[in-house]
Amino acid sequence: MAVHPYRRLAAPLFACAFALSACGGDGDTTSVPNTGTKAGLPALAGTLLPAIATATDSDVNDPAAPRTPNDSYAAAQRIANPVSLGGYASVDTDPDDVFAVTLEGGETLTLRIADEHADLDLYLVDAGEQVVDAALDPAARERVLTAPAAGEHYLIVRAYAGASNYLLTVDRATRIASGWHLSDPFIAGDIIFRFHGGATGSAPASLRAHARASGWLRGRGHEIGERNLLVTRSELPASHAAAPNALKHGIIDAWALDAEPRAKLDTLLALKALYHDPEVADAQPNYRYRLNTSDPMADSQWQYPLINVADAWQLTTGTDVVVAVLDSGVVLAHPDLAGQLLSGHDFMLDVPEGDDPGHSPRPSGGSAFHGTHVAGIVGALAGNGIGIAGIAHGARILPIRVCDDETCPAYAIEQGLRFAAGLPNDAGRTPARIAQVANLSFGREGGSSSREQKLFTNLHSRGIAVVAAAGNENSNARYYPAAYLNVMAVGATDARGARAPYSNYGSWIDLVAPGGDPTRDRNGDGIPDSILSTAARDSDGTVHPNYRFMYGTSVATPHVAATLALMKAVAPALTPADIAQLLQAGALTDDIGAPGRDDLFGHGQVNVYKAVLAARDFVGLPPAAAEPENSGPVDADAAEAAAPGGAHLGRQYVLLVDPGSFATRYMTVAEAQSDGSYQYRFREVVPGTYLLVAGADHDGNRRICEAGEPCGGFRALSAPVLIDVAAADIFMDPVLLQHRANPDRSYSR
Repeated sequence: MAVHPYRRLAAPLFACAFALSACGGDGDTTSVPNTGTKAGLPALAGTLLPAIATATDSDVNDPAAPRTPNDSYAAAQRIANPVSLGGYASVDTDPDDVFAVTLEGGETLTLRIADEHADLDLYLVDAGEQVVDAALDPAARERVLTAPAAGEHYLIVRAYAGASNYLLTVDRATRIASGWHLSDPFIAGDIIFRFHGGATGSAPASLRAHARASGWLRGRGHEIGERNLLVTRSELPASHAAAPNALKHGIIDAWALDAEPRAKLDTLLALKALYHDPEVADAQPNYRYRLNTSDPMADSQWQYPLINVADAWQLTTGTDVVVAVLDSGVVLAHPDLAGQLLSGHDFMLDVPEGDDPGHSPRPSGGSAFHGTHVAGIVGALAGNGIGIAGIAHGARILPIRVCDDETCPAYAIEQGLRFAAGLPNDAGRTPARIAQVANLSFGREGGSSSREQKLFTNLHSRGIAVVAAAGNENSNARYYPAAYLNVMAVGATDARGARAPYSNYGSWIDLVAPGGDPTRDRNGDGIPDSILSTAARDSDGTVHPNYRFMYGTSVATPHVAATLALMKAVAPALTPADIAQLLQAGALTDDIGAPGRDDLFGHGQVNVYKAVLAARDFVGLPPAAAEPENSGPVDADAAEAAAPGGAHLGRQYVLLVDPGSFATRYMTVAEAQSDGSYQYRFREVVPGTYLLVAGADHDGNRRICEAGEPCGGFRALSAPVLIDVAAADIFMDPVLLQHRANPDRSYSR
């Protein structure tokens, strides 16, 4: 048969992976130089071509593959940008793989772990050997970092526990960086974890025994796994605080970090030790959520006519509804909130009431009093001759302090939500009246938690409607807690109903409300368009109640929380599920932007009067069509068409496979060429029909084409073509090799 001309082949993923032992027939394990045939049997030969921008870890576990250690900065393996690299790491035999790469800034760095029982981490280190960032979440099979700056860097794949193949990519694809990161805002030294329910853990060396002896198990539900615990790293037993698996060997001992990042890294490593403890059900950092603060502006209340508030007041002002404001607290002495506040709690100082003490020490411009501003939008007094009127001024506000003047620890938020719902919490008490609506005007990008999702699902089932700010980054990255299921995500609009330029967007946005834009005066009143509400000043060291303009999704959110309070006042039996059904039916909003739901405005801008009418008239609408949950951006990093000159991909095994049983009938080892391609030859093949596949065995388990290993098939991975071997010798079209992320079958060599 004549040699076919070179063809550029597409690179989709193949549906199965292959194993490396001949299962029958006259297996040929010889390499290319063996030529000719025996007994007149035909030969079969061809070429393997690496896909563009592919590479292989230089010290994989296949004992037959060439091996060049890359476990130090001095021995770092140079890789291209972009690149898709398959590798192998083991906590016992190959803990560190170090790669040198030139970054432009903004690239996505992704580590996909093949073995679900292994724990591998990804570190980004600058040319001065300082850790820039790290992704270490043991609950995730994928670690994602974003390159913050251009320049020479090192990427380090470090094995914390177990051993696994992996796939390391550097590209411009968009992926959500969830999980634990060194760069995340969390409190160094704080540990949040929860015991498994059931077993009591009576062994003297158990973590439960240590917890009992240390007095951690304060309050109902901690020991049996119903509640999370907050402890400091210094309170953990040495076996957990020291994180010995991460520190016993390798390059980490040479990392010289400043005090704060070192403390944060130590915290994450201690959390990993907890995560791997069989008594622990869940472990998380104590994240700092960010208040969406803004600058003070001049006086105006332009937003009420825009969302039809006055007409709604003809129906209700929200009497007898309780709205929990989880924030920096509320200035209890503010005259425009007199009589509006219930007895809350301060989970930052662990004292009753929920006053907003301002920032300590006082910043030069005074404190933000963010929670007081939010509370005024919800329920400031009306008709009292001073200040402003809240949208739901007949409702009552439950002030719960879970933030300082800038950030909100995740554990404090959790305890505040439990308090609002009447669930056991660290305050040791519950409010006299449980909240029906909860306002969360804070958040952060990425970092979703199954623990937090479970809490919001619990609140939803208990009839508590939760609304949260969508964030002010002008980004479509998911912003939590707004992006959780059973939480209403609120974006912001300006004085003409256009999307505020800072407001986040995406498939997870539910609706929008006025948030303002201090850079414009769209309503023509001569005043920049921000939102006026209750506040205070404290630049002289004393808190003086006053009023202030702010903008952002933080101030958009209480407009929605107050609307829900009005709805609950006219329809007390209305559930969060009912509200979601009305929202999806278009009954709570004015449709702005593209017709129907869109990613900029969700279901539209809240119309308070329309929403109250819908709640009053609600008699059980037919179920709305369920919207599929957004699964995030499509991973579009499949290899491009092949071309000669690609990097070597390690030792390559070529198999002829029975198409019915998928048993390997013949195997040979391909010979690497100077241009990056591989040549293979089966010197004698019994005539018949076969599948041809090729791939590496990075983990040395005698199976090829597993996750993280390069693989190819004739003619394409996604569309294998049967080869009919007859009497004549055959030279095959080139076969493309590319890395595999998630194969569903493997085959022996």
